[in-house]
Amino acid sequence: MADAPHAESIRGAQKNPSERPVFVLMAPEAATGSLEARAATLAAAHIRAGGAAIHVVRSAQPSLEARRAEARALLGKWTARGVLWIQPEAADKLVVYLLVQDNERTFRREVAAPDGQTAAALESVANVAASSAMDVLEGRAVAMEPVEAAATDIVPVAAQSEEVVVPAPSVSVVSAGGEARAPDRGVVSPRGPEAERFSLSAGYAGGTFGRSVPWQHAISLSAAWLPIPRLHVGVGYDIMPIQTLREQPSLELSRHPVFAMTGYRIDFGGGLGSFDVGARVTFDAVTRTADVPNGPMFAAGPGAPGPSGRFERSTSATNLLVSVAPTAGVRFRLTEQIALALWGGLDVPLNRLPSNGAPFMAVETDAVRFLGGVGFQLALPGSRAPAAVAAGPRRSKME
Repeated sequence: MADAPHAESIRGAQKNPSERPVFVLMAPEAATGSLEARAATLAAAHIRAGGAAIHVVRSAQPSLEARRAEARALLGKWTARGVLWIQPEAADKLVVYLLVQDNERTFRREVAAPDGQTAAALESVANVAASSAMDVLEGRAVAMEPVEAAATDIVPVAAQSEEVVVPAPSVSVVSAGGEARAPDRGVVSPRGPEAERFSLSAGYAGGTFGRSVPWQHAISLSAAWLPIPRLHVGVGYDIMPIQTLREQPSLELSRHPVFAMTGYRIDFGGGLGSFDVGARVTFDAVTRTADVPNGPMFAAGPGAPGPSGRFERSTSATNLLVSVAPTAGVRFRLTEQIALALWGGLDVPLNRLPSNGAPFMAVETDAVRFLGGVGFQLALPGSRAPAAVAAGPRRSKME
């Protein structure tokens, strides 16, 4: 493959670099000292270290659409798996763009570049570019947001031919030469802290319950599903210890709250975290176990035994307490898959616990209760991430 006069080939130390997958990096024609140019140089070094051959092409195109058109042409020219470029957006932000060969979709990821933190911003840009390139090479979903394509970017084609053994829905794209074709390998779609397919959570939860139960602790476990990016629905269970509310006559409270939740995430910090707003409905199986006083004098007060000072037997009652709560929280990304989450809410019971004709078993619930917690969330990408483009069965490359 002969290099064009305006392109630089940056290769690693492998013996046969022509067999390695190729990426193209469009760098600005501006002075090498500019932030965009320095970011491109560092990104190229990171991608090269990952095992890909890099062609750095100088580009003077000012607009996003112009660069996307140039990137489509470069895909065919270099038989590249993808084209990356970096554009400044405002004075304190850089955006990494990726055009993928498999379906010619464009993705983007913002990186904050505040004054005084240039080195950190450059390293973040390089890491985003390198990890996205590796995701494409290994057939994983890329941790970037899709850029909406213009209407002329995608055109329909006829159904696949009979040689396809396992039919699958397919989206046609226009190649650099103007010929419609179908993608020939796996799906490339956005994945990020707000767009995982599933998540598991574990952590501490606590809250008020009633006048005689000022605070209770729990280990909270939950699982969530994201049907679309940023929107999640899920279920969970709070493991709570049995709590003794009174010694004489004894009264114990046992709770088994199962909850359903939903929420929406609003990103901040270029994907470093998100604000969460949502709601949850709790179905709480509450069991009260108490000693029954001997004689009629139990009505004199919850702590007054019968004339003999003894208790004949214990009794229990289980009731379902239903409540709803608006919630709000914040999540901070620790790694690509792990986040730290803090949340709180105001829980409103929709019913009360009956006394069942036994005042010594009465437990009053607050009209509004506080809930809160902190925990870790593990993102689990699914077999089909949100906003993905389905592809047909894999084939060997004929180009």
